[in-house]
Amino acid sequence: MLLWNILSTLISVVALLGVYYTYQQFRYLRDERARDKRREAEDDKWAEKFTQATQQLTNLAPKFFTGVPGPPGVGRPGGDGLGLVFPELELRQRFQQHLIQFNGQGTRPQARSLNPEQLRLTPVRETIQKVLDRIEEVKRTDPALADRLGL
Repeated sequence: MLLWNILSTLISVVALLGVYYTYQQFRYLRDERARDKRREAEDDKWAEKFTQATQQLTNLAPKFFTGVPGPPGVGRPGGDGLGLVFPELELRQRFQQHLIQFNGQGTRPQARSLNPEQLRLTPVRETIQKVLDRIEEVKRTDPALADRLGL
């Protein structure tokens, strides 16, 4: 009888350990699914931002404007659309490196093909955000230029 009680207790302990282990697996899988959903939602958000940025860049690149002479504040500089909106060389180099590429003649840009892992890279996300921020800044501070460029 004593042996039976000891075996019964051991079997109960093993069963409880099995239940605890199963519960821990369930929690891990639930947390993993939640992380996957958050990552997927974030990937979708950055893919949309990437699309917006590359559409704006590919629409701006082929446009070229002649300047309007006049004193500062009256005259308007001329040049290509990308140079007018993005006067900073570093940012132009970054978006040409990460977001768009030009054809052989260097006239017609195309969006680069990025996979989700590439879109998760910090330099790519920073470049996308800087492009979108700069376009919004131009729309806010220079609506005449934004209208000319079709922003």
